[in-house]
Amino acid sequence: SISATEHSVMTSYESELASITKSIQEYGDKFVSIVMDSYDYKNALENLLPAVKSVKLKMGGYLVIRPDSGDIVKTVLDGLKACDLVFGSELNELGYKVLNNCSVIQGDGVTFDVIHQILQSVEALGFSAQNVVFGMGGGLLQKVNRDTMSFATKLSMIESKSGVIRNIMKKPKTDSGKFSLPGAFKVYLEKDENGLEIPKVYPRDSISADHPEKNSSHSQTTDSKNILRIVYDNGPVPDIVWDDFDTIKQRIENQWASRPAFAKVLSDEIETLRR
Repeated sequence: SISATEHSVMTSYESELASITKSIQEYGDKFVSIVMDSYDYKNALENLLPAVKSVKLKMGGYLVIRPDSGDIVKTVLDGLKACDLVFGSELNELGYKVLNNCSVIQGDGVTFDVIHQILQSVEALGFSAQNVVFGMGGGLLQKVNRDTMSFATKLSMIESKSGVIRNIMKKPKTDSGKFSLPGAFKVYLEKDENGLEIPKVYPRDSISADHPEKNSSHSQTTDSKNILRIVYDNGPVPDIVWDDFDTIKQRIENQWASRPAFAKVLSDEIETLRR
């Protein structure tokens, strides 16, 4: 196991360059893995990687870059070519390129077939297989995982030591479906055109003009219609009553049939924030 960043770390800084630089300064004397697709993988390879070259060389360690969206084979190859351009490579005894103290790790969408495709393409490009590391990914499991329901937990807001609060999100250009929601939220149950209740996400401090709670002064703690609960705030929230597993399963069974298979669950305000 090595020191590694993920998207919440990358997006918590005011710029991706600052995040990459800080990660290398903190851990770059050993092994450090940095995810590179929080906003624009192509830009990160073409502009940010060269910008941190001097810092990386000064630290003297081993850098692993991680694509996490887009065409799986292409993003790996693009990463290898970018690292070769910035840090250079040497030929091994078989005539394949070995990058100078850097490599690419691929974990997103990895299956046995994908590994085979990547390694074939890496060889065809003239790089040694030792330049590529594979993460576990969901595809090497039984395929019943967080991706089954398109579920992931992401950082959406951060407060600095100085008290400045910023909404943050990941928004990879290589996969628009992997965006995360920015800010703090409230969730209301609303009826769709067929009279079926659906949960809809709003920014915590504003709701749509046609919502019955418009112009109210509810806070998150007093808004009885908000079904989103805070259960952990720098530690477990006191006096929270947790449902047992049987209760949760029964609620899911009861609600599953009463919810539409597809629904617009993001309010217009949230859609505007993420654009």
